Amino acid sequence: MKSKLAKSINISSNSTIPFAAALTNPTELAKAKGNLKHSYPVSFRDNPFRPANTTHKAEKSYEDKPAGVPFVSAEDAYQHFKVGLDNDQKFALMVEILEAKLTQYPQLTEIITKNGGAAWLNQCSHVRNLVEATTSVYKTEACKSST
Repeated sequence: MKSKLAKSINISSNSTIPFAAALTNPTELAKAKGNLKHSYPVSFRDNPFRPANTTHKAEKSYEDKPAGVPFVSAEDAYQHFKVGLDNDQKFALMVEILEAKLTQYPQLTEIITKNGGAAWLNQCSHVRNLVEATTSVYKTEACKSST
């Protein structure tokens, strides 16, 4: 018997559904927009030093992050480690970061499972702005290959 999937959501820092905002990578941006009450820092690869980065559009880091301190979000970790990687390596990095995030926040994994797991995630969207909403819906190859 197939279980019914929960209604799909848009996973974005713009989402007013806290769980959808928590699943996005730039969770500090979602928090700044008032869509999250809590932060979701991510420990990743021994949390090396990260210099300030004010060039990234989604989450700017105005201060250096000391070694040993978790990244403020999955997006922060991704922006730090993606430098010099090709697209395949960036994809693998993102998977690794998301695995770390979901391991560190099992309540997110529990809600994903309750909503229908990978099948539910496959029906969700990641539309970040109105232009994307009118042209295409972002789906990763990981989502496509998990079905």
